Amino acid sequence: MKNLEEQGCDWSDFNAAMAKGFQWGDELPVRVFYKCPDILCLQGLDSVLADGGPLAFRKLGVSREQAAALVEELL
Repeated sequence: MKNLEEQGCDWSDFNAAMAKGFQWGDELPVRVFYKCPDILCLQGLDSVLADGGPLAFRKLGVSREQAAALVEELL
């Protein structure tokens, strides 16, 4: 695997990023392929994500009993 950050790639060049993304074989490029500082990331665009971070790390507000009942229903 080739770390693109160590190669000094131009992250603002979309066409170069796509070319790197299609590379396959003995060497696979990894890490950041493309960055566009003018466009906000998803967390910056969605107010729900901006207030409290990723949903995966938030408390669900579901009791143990509710969670157990849901798991039991799914099984």
